[in-house]
Amino acid sequence: MISASKGCTVTEGDIKNRVRCSETEGDVKNRVRCTVTEGDIKNRVRCSETEGDVKNRVRCTVTEGDVKNRVRCSETEGDVKNRVRCTVTEGDVKNRVRCSETEGDVKNRVRCSETEGDVKNQVRCTVTERVAKNRVRCSETEGDVKNRVRCTVTEGVAKNRVRCTVTEGDVKNRVRCTVTEGDVKNRVRCTVTEGDVKNRVRCTVTEGDVKNRVRCTVTEGVAKNRVRCTVTEGDVKNRVRCTVTEGNVKNRVRCTETEGVAKNRVRCTVTEGFTVTEGDVKNRVRCTVTEGDVKNRVRCTVTEGVAKNRVRCTVTEGDVKNRVRCTVTEGDVKNR
Repeated sequence: MISASKGCTVTEGDIKNRVRCSETEGDVKNRVRCTVTEGDIKNRVRCSETEGDVKNRVRCTVTEGDVKNRVRCSETEGDVKNRVRCTVTEGDVKNRVRCSETEGDVKNRVRCSETEGDVKNQVRCTVTERVAKNRVRCSETEGDVKNRVRCTVTEGVAKNRVRCTVTEGDVKNRVRCTVTEGDVKNRVRCTVTEGDVKNRVRCTVTEGDVKNRVRCTVTEGVAKNRVRCTVTEGDVKNRVRCTVTEGNVKNRVRCTETEGVAKNRVRCTVTEGFTVTEGDVKNRVRCTVTEGDVKNRVRCTVTEGVAKNRVRCTVTEGDVKNRVRCTVTEGDVKNR
């Protein structure tokens, strides 16, 4: 049965509500105010050439596929569940898309063009490929980006904010500069960081495992605490404020070229083996060239053998258990 309201022509199919225009084909349950509507249209269609399953209002032309909510522009293809205000949207778009040429799975707002991949949050720029879960404000972001990326060319996994360019690897926190390679979990404010960096790195060329702040360049090996100078190699757990530290340094080293195991503070230079000091140094050593096992303070130079207490002079050989205030003590000295 064909029933048409006054003022319109050529109505075919099952029309339950008013049709105010001409050439409407298919199943139209609500008002259709324009021409050439094909398919199953349940709600209002105010423009022409609408094809497919349109459940809500469509105010523009050439809508193909499954469109459940409002579409205000033209040439929308695929599954669009929410508002799409621009043109050429392909794929699965669940939230608002305000620009053109969006391909892939876009769940949240996309305000620019040419977004490819899985974008769950707002993407305000162009050329986003693969998985971007949070805001991406610049172009050419590749990989898994969960938080804000404000610059270009981010490759790999970036979970937090990346404000500069060319970040490769796993970046979980803020990266404000360029060319970060490897696993960077915290803030990296400079360039060329390679390896596993968990805390802040403010300078360039950090290689190895750096867990705390590194404010200078060329750190190699495992650095757990702050390293404020350059060329640190080995395992550095505490602060190293100078250059060229090699070996295992657990406490503060304020000078250069420390090699071996230094557990306490070493305030001078050229420690080989056990920090400007050779042997096992557990307490403070304020001078240079201490050999042997020194458990307490040694304030002078050239102590050989085992010194358990304070040695305030030079050239002590043998077993010294108590204080020796002068030079050249040989043998077993138990008292002063």
